[in-house]
Amino acid sequence: MIHHNTTQSGYHKQIILYIGVFLSIQSCQALAADLSPSSIQGKRFFTTQQERNKLDNTRLKLLSKDKNVSTKRIVKKKSRPVPAVQMRGFIKRSDGKTTTWLNQGNTLKSSTVDHVKVGKTPNTAGGVKVKLPDGKAITLKPGQRYDPLTGRIKSIY
Repeated sequence: MIHHNTTQSGYHKQIILYIGVFLSIQSCQALAADLSPSSIQGKRFFTTQQERNKLDNTRLKLLSKDKNVSTKRIVKKKSRPVPAVQMRGFIKRSDGKTTTWLNQGNTLKSSTVDHVKVGKTPNTAGGVKVKLPDGKAITLKPGQRYDPLTGRIKSIY
């Protein structure tokens, strides 16, 4: 008889588990129906820069009440991450204009490639001045690569 009660108890646990799984599936289906593409069309998932700044300032005000933290913090725009820059080469045309190949782009139509500003002409040593998004200026020769993690220029050929 004791064995029969433990089996029956195990049977009840299985039923409760199945009911729980069934209800979970039903809840997920109901949520999925509420988030159909037509119901979220035109709505934004993420906050804008102004909304984030407002949230940061509010958070700082709340902290200053608790810990006397200065609320005069200036919220700066996040700068772009500095990409790895690889100088593929350049061509100086007979009319004096230079086209430089950097990463997967060139300066044929613009002096900026991947948010990196490229100098107009190479220097006498064959290097081209490049200004990174963080404001740092470096000079690269064809076949060189700037690694932003180490801050070093390496030859790749």
